[in-house]
Parts: sequence; structure tokens; C-alpha cells
Amino acid sequence: AMNSRFDNLEGLIGYLRRYIVEYLEDHKMEHSFLTDGIESTIPISGEKRRNLYLVVKEILHNSIKYSNASKINILIGFFTDLTIHISEIDGTGFDVEENKEKGNGLFNIENRMKQIGGHIYYEKTNNAMVFKIALPLNI
Repeated sequence: AMNSRFDNLEGLIGYLRRYIVEYLEDHKMEHSFLTDGIESTIPISGEKRRNLYLVVKEILHNSIKYSNASKINILIGFFTDLTIHISEIDGTGFDVEENKEKGNGLFNIENRMKQIGGHIYYEKTNNAMVFKIALPLNI
């Protein structure tokens, strides 16, 4: 995650894909991983890559531990911002405001995104809890 040779979107996505697939397979969680609109040469700093990785890692850890989801879908795209959508399919979901004071997970996620100029949004739908990460890359 910290090797400067990978300071581009392609390096970040490759690293995330390896981590996500291995982690979810280790936990026997059905999953999908898709990308859309990605240009490999878009630069991204080591700080942003590291914080995005840690945010995704925290979300997945909590998903496995608490969600009771049947599947986790990941979609990474780049249009005007880098976007990462993580959906816990058929999971229990949670009320974000009620859980912000419990533990450090949501607090750390939001602080990391703030540090790198990004945002995280939470949406509970009928069949999924969705985490929407958005990071402007200013290219």
C-alpha cells in the first residue's frame, strides 16, 4: 500500500482487489468485485491510498463481524470522483447515528475520509446496507 511505484489508480485498485478477495474468501463470504471508468494512470498519493485501504478494511471487518450479510458487492468507479460502493446484501444493516458513539470504527472511517478530502455516505435499503466512499482526485 505504501510503495510509491503504485501511486496511481491502477495500483490502488489492484491492491484493494487482492486484499478484498482474499479477506472475503478466507471468511467464506460470497462476493463480487467490479470496476467501471478506471484510467490506470491517474495519480493518487500514498496518504490517500493508505487511508482508503484502511477505510475499506474497517468496513469489511465490521461487515463480516456484524452484518449477517449473504453477499458483499464492491463497485469501484471513477467519473468525477473515485467512488467505492460496498453493499452488504441481505444483512441486518444499522442506524448510523445510533452507532457513531459505539466503538471507534465509524469515527475512524469518517476521520480518515476527512483527512484526505473525501466523504463517506451510508444508506440502508430494503435489501442492503451500502457504504458509499467518494474521493475527488483533482486531475
